Amino acid sequence: MPEPQQESLYQKLIEHPNANKTQLFSMAIKSNKLALIEQLAKSTHDFAYTEKTELPKGVVEQLISLIQQEQITPARALKLVPNHKTIFLAAFNKDPSCISTVSADLVKAVYEASKDPLLLKYATKNQLLSLIKATKNPTTLIAAIDPKLIVELINENKFTTKELEACSKALNSNEAVILAAFNKNPKVLANASVDLMLTLIEKEAISAEKACQVFATNEKVVSAAVQHKPAALSFVQAPMVIKLLESNITSAEEVCSTFPNNEQLVLEAYKHRPKALEALPFEGLVERLVKKGQISAQDAFAVYPEQEGLAKAIACSKQLAEMTALQVTGNHAHYAERAQQLKELYLKNKDYPLASTDQQLTKLVKNLCDVLVEELKKQSLPVSKETSQSIKRLNGDKLIALMQDLAKRNEQAQPKELISMAEANVDEEEKFDPVQDAKQVLSAILKAQVGTKDIFITAYCSLKRRELEQCQHKPEKVNVLLAGLKKTYEAVNSPEMQAIKLALDNLANGKKTTLFGGHKGVDPAIAKINRLETALCKVPLPERLNICSNANSEQCVQVQKILATLKPTEFSLPSTEPMIATRGTV
Repeated sequence: MPEPQQESLYQKLIEHPNANKTQLFSMAIKSNKLALIEQLAKSTHDFAYTEKTELPKGVVEQLISLIQQEQITPARALKLVPNHKTIFLAAFNKDPSCISTVSADLVKAVYEASKDPLLLKYATKNQLLSLIKATKNPTTLIAAIDPKLIVELINENKFTTKELEACSKALNSNEAVILAAFNKNPKVLANASVDLMLTLIEKEAISAEKACQVFATNEKVVSAAVQHKPAALSFVQAPMVIKLLESNITSAEEVCSTFPNNEQLVLEAYKHRPKALEALPFEGLVERLVKKGQISAQDAFAVYPEQEGLAKAIACSKQLAEMTALQVTGNHAHYAERAQQLKELYLKNKDYPLASTDQQLTKLVKNLCDVLVEELKKQSLPVSKETSQSIKRLNGDKLIALMQDLAKRNEQAQPKELISMAEANVDEEEKFDPVQDAKQVLSAILKAQVGTKDIFITAYCSLKRRELEQCQHKPEKVNVLLAGLKKTYEAVNSPEMQAIKLALDNLANGKKTTLFGGHKGVDPAIAKINRLETALCKVPLPERLNICSNANSEQCVQVQKILATLKPTEFSLPSTEPMIATRGTV
């Protein structure tokens, strides 16, 4: 303790009107005169120690002791020594409100050292702003600050774009902060939590359109926005529209009406509900998609019955299907007739061409051209390599012209006696008589029998002839019968059956070679022919369509086992191209 005389002297110095209290306080600190420091601190004089010289440890302890013993207030201590961290912490712990009296730099320095959240709680708005701006990544710091102060700072335009971004990330579930930041920079809305976005959409604090734009890949937010306001669908990206369609958040009709020119979305809506096309005009996108075959002509006609072109296209498609089912028979008058039919169908199809019909029609024409070329070769008539190449290369009018030329050459090459008088004198109208067509198909089926033991075909043809006689004056029944006959003809004369018949021809040719070779005993080729014909005759007619690949039929499997014993030169599976068989061809 200082002596009484010394205390009295200090007191006089302090009270002397000419004494510089700041200098006196500085002198006392430098000389470590704690008694004088205490008396100066307790006085009411206004002064402060602002020198950068570090305070002696004893002085710091003396001031902290005065604060703790409440001999001076925390505010008084901070006034005397305004920038000392240790003294500030002692004063703050005694009275947190004293933080308002110190500089933002001091608060920043103390917070960086201590990370005490109480500092953020009691710091002033300006101190917090200074702290945020001094922090490289302030997201964590902002999350610990009172959101109300953050909102005030946002509204006062105190933050940069980067700091607004940090605010929206740190307080992404706080409605006031997100809305304030959004008003300054709409892009920050992307940082809002999904739950908050759902609330904002429901309260219409954020428009459904904006929500769809910002949260373009978030199905939950976009779904809520579209459900709240269906018109917002126009702001949704295509992949998300498809998801909404699949989850029934939006309807196929809404998709079509909202995106009338978007091919991908219109097709998705059509697959979801074909009737949704009602929301679109036929001219334009729908018509293009129909012609490309991506929308069924039948579905389109159901929606647009006034479109005559669709009706014609559907009729062409049906006629083409019938022609595909009924293969041409093996005489040249029929080849010419088929060529004429294909030409007429081609001309009809030009009025309203569909991609699928075009492809199928072109395939039929090319197949017929290939058959006609083979027929000319059989007659030992010259066919140039260019002709075969042209068949593969040409399309459209030029291909049709080539087909007609080949058909004409075939017809001219045939001796007149090979064409039956019945065929030569048949009236044009009778050629399209369904009863006559049915008789022709029956004859073709009968000619497709395998050997003389094919009782299935014999019995089938006998039964169908009787049915034809009974219903020949009932066109509807005749048409039904004819359709069934065509399917049967397709089965018994399928590519796989033709391949087997070709194998029988190969075996027969091998048999002759063997006989000339002088071998004695039963010819192996004859044995193979007998086994194969016997097995074939046991296969029901419908199953002959896929006789080489049907694993579910016991009869087909027996045939397959026999075929497996044949050499590659004797039998090979049919290719995808049409095959011309010499045995049983009609």
